[in-house]
Amino acid sequence: MNGTRGRDGDVSRRAFLWGSAGLAGCRGWVGTDDVLGRGAGWLAAQQAADGGFHSEVYGLLRSGASLTALATLALQATPDPPAGVIDRALVFLVQARGPSGALGIGDVHDYPTYATAMAATALAHAGRAEEARPLTDWLLRQQLRGEAWGDHPARGGFPMGTVEPRTPPHPGHVDISMTRVALQALRSCAVGDDAVWDEGRRFVLGCRTPDGAFRYSPADPSLNKGRDVTAGYGTPTADGILALLATGGAKDAVERGLGWLAAAFRPDENPGIGEGSMRAYADAMRFYWRSVASAAFRAGRNGPSGWEQAIRTDLAAEQAPDGSWRNDRAEQKEDDPIVATSLALQALAACGPR
Repeated sequence: MNGTRGRDGDVSRRAFLWGSAGLAGCRGWVGTDDVLGRGAGWLAAQQAADGGFHSEVYGLLRSGASLTALATLALQATPDPPAGVIDRALVFLVQARGPSGALGIGDVHDYPTYATAMAATALAHAGRAEEARPLTDWLLRQQLRGEAWGDHPARGGFPMGTVEPRTPPHPGHVDISMTRVALQALRSCAVGDDAVWDEGRRFVLGCRTPDGAFRYSPADPSLNKGRDVTAGYGTPTADGILALLATGGAKDAVERGLGWLAAAFRPDENPGIGEGSMRAYADAMRFYWRSVASAAFRAGRNGPSGWEQAIRTDLAAEQAPDGSWRNDRAEQKEDDPIVATSLALQALAACGPR
């Protein structure tokens, strides 16, 4: 692997920016890739008059909190987003913040931790990290940290998000994906609190499997979608790598994870998924898989030969005539074209120009 850190234990700025959810470093490209450009054009056209992106497929996503944050990060990753779209989306996100500092908390919760963390990252990428302070303060309160959690496997992770922080021994739903997005947001906003990184790293390392992969949740094994409840698979392994890069430590675990990810890589489906009822998730998560795998390979500067072209080829073949993407499977909400298109754009951005 070619140095993801400067001095031992420090994440280089370049590696972190490539691994962060918005992939803001891509904006210096010269020229526009046609597939990426058409996708960005379609996504920008879905912006509503209020500046948000609202699902027409899922009522849960209709508020626009998580979907707007995701779409904004995707558009920030493109070389030349349509004028004004990102600014209007950021205004929407700032105005969507609730009294607690979170987005997505309402009569129907819209993934508050995801929404709040992605919105904070988007603000940071726009040079407006100070406006994200209420969001990052809320995220800090949500992290399950401190000796009161003892050896609980959820310790250090981030739950789905509630107005009042969760207390031991009831963590709620905690997983490596939400934890990764939250840690990246706090890093993007330059939160200076060593306990965040130490506790977050503790949780992420608790997701590791003996072969160097990562599983989705050590706190609730039934949530894991690998070949058995203790096995790792593609998406949480990529999430684990990116989360550890955000914490600035565990170099050996990052390198082993990248080795597993490179050996397991295939562009058409999420690798390592179990059989039976879990098998559907191999295809149902393929856009998320491409997004996080490409970010991990780019951040770690270590991927299998030809991974960029393999992802580009598959995404070009799956793009609809109008520029959008959509998954036929609904298990991970990738049948909403705003979700699938946002993830596809992030993957293409991480692959770099042709």
